[in-house]
Amino acid sequence: LHDVRLTTSLMIQPAVLKKILDKKHDELRSSGYFARALVCNPQSNIGNRPVLGTKAYTEKLDIFHARLMQQFIELLASFSDENFSRKELKLDQEAETIWFKFAQDTELGMRPGGYYQLATDHASKLAENVLRVTGVLHAFEFGEGDISARTLNAAIYICQQCSKDFMECFVPLPQSC
Repeated sequence: LHDVRLTTSLMIQPAVLKKILDKKHDELRSSGYFARALVCNPQSNIGNRPVLGTKAYTEKLDIFHARLMQQFIELLASFSDENFSRKELKLDQEAETIWFKFAQDTELGMRPGGYYQLATDHASKLAENVLRVTGVLHAFEFGEGDISARTLNAAIYICQQCSKDFMECFVPLPQSC
């Protein structure tokens, strides 16, 4: 295969993940797989989920599905288009400034005593993951033009929530002396 991309989505119950990590924690961390992943471990909302009217729910879902289908059709068409070239996404100037600050702050967090001291594998990929999520959000919502600070900030928020969950799931608390 030439010039391809791959995205995976893995959903696993916490008890099953714990069994896997108990056996292969160091191996999985050192492979870099988890460092490249967006980990999400939301609290259960069973018993607190609102019952929504189906009309309001399906209208929003229909809009989402229509956009997804539009992008899928464009993707399929690109396979047979000899002149197809990937779109290059760029941050606008404000977004670029924000991203560089985020990347620098993350890098500083890997120092001894920093938030990411015990998760340098994860932190070293975090700024890249933010850019990937930013690109997905922008491509899905807008499709063209430069990426705004608003879209970047949304991606930073999403990735910081995932980072928090990563830290809680995979980084052991330091042992006091």
